[in-house]
Amino acid sequence: AHRSAPLGKFTLQIGAHPTMNDAKSQAESLEALGLKPFLRPADVKGKKWYRVYVGGYETKDAAETTGNRYVSQHMVDAFIVSKMVQ
Repeated sequence: AHRSAPLGKFTLQIGAHPTMNDAKSQAESLEALGLKPFLRPADVKGKKWYRVYVGGYETKDAAETTGNRYVSQHMVDAFIVSKMVQ
């Protein structure tokens, strides 16, 4: 079940996993914190990875600010601001 991506030009990639199960378990722990993660497959060097994203933001700054807040609240370990994927 692909959750539809939120609106916005940017999103936060907060994880990448070699299996869908690993991605789902990260997504479930984020949901427990009240976040609404969504997953997308990505081909990386010929291998399939499952990326975990959170949020949709109009600007890179807004994404950056929110990502930093999540890190300071220990909700995520790290993030990459990325262009929104559909």
